[in-house]
Amino acid sequence: MFLTGAGSDVDVQTLSLTGTYTLLVEGRRYNTAANAYRFNVEPAIEEVRPLAIGARVDGAIAHAGEVDRYTFTMAQRSRLYFDTLSDSQVFWTLAGPTGALVAAAI
Repeated sequence: MFLTGAGSDVDVQTLSLTGTYTLLVEGRRYNTAANAYRFNVEPAIEEVRPLAIGARVDGAIAHAGEVDRYTFTMAQRSRLYFDTLSDSQVFWTLAGPTGALVAAAI
């Protein structure tokens, strides 16, 4: 479940059960005037690819809801540098065996 304002995006949500879901859109009781709104729900497509440390990766998010995951394994503790090589707004997270190390970074 999530609760957010109409002007906010909601990240990918995993629906764990099959069946019919109901999306409720609600205005505030003190707002008596009509409010226009639009929304879009899309299936999330997740692509998982291996990442070679030190290799450049070029990619693109082709549509809303797409998630690209890159996996790599470390044999020992290492200091790594991440450079997006672009000026676009890319949100990324780094997670490991202990959970998220960096989350919602730009």
